[in-house]
Amino acid sequence: GNMLEPAIIESLKSVYAALENEVTLVLSESAHEKQDELLEMVQEIASTSPKISVKHSSVKTAIPELTLEYQ
Repeated sequence: GNMLEPAIIESLKSVYAALENEVTLVLSESAHEKQDELLEMVQEIASTSPKISVKHSSVKTAIPELTLEYQ
């Protein structure tokens, strides 16, 4: 199922349409029970814009951690 409501995804698309630079969402490795949910949400966010991508970090963290990289 979707983590984000369709209306939220649509509004994100319009917001992210204004992005001029590429953004990478970097997700750390974590054994946390919510890791998969975070990954799913991050992938949904990335699907709203061709300028947003997801990358897996080799850094292992106790809790899911998300960082941004700007091109």
